[in-house]
Amino acid sequence: MRNLLLLLLFVALSLLPANGQDQAAAQTGYFSKNLYPILQKANCRTCHVVDGVASATRLHFPDEDAPADRIEAFGKS
Repeated sequence: MRNLLLLLLFVALSLLPANGQDQAAAQTGYFSKNLYPILQKANCRTCHVVDGVASATRLHFPDEDAPADRIEAFGKS
């Protein structure tokens, strides 16, 4: 239940406009600094891996030691 609430929060935050622009696009690093930690805390990575329950989905998290620019690219994909 907690994971679902965190996911809903993530979606809501990503849809908020900022002066007519998408908030995530308006700030460099917004996804990796603000939204990605929410996904990490919700343990989304445990299912969205090659052998995880959600392996059939298109959502595949970058490696845990991925650089910030790779995480940003993941957020925009």
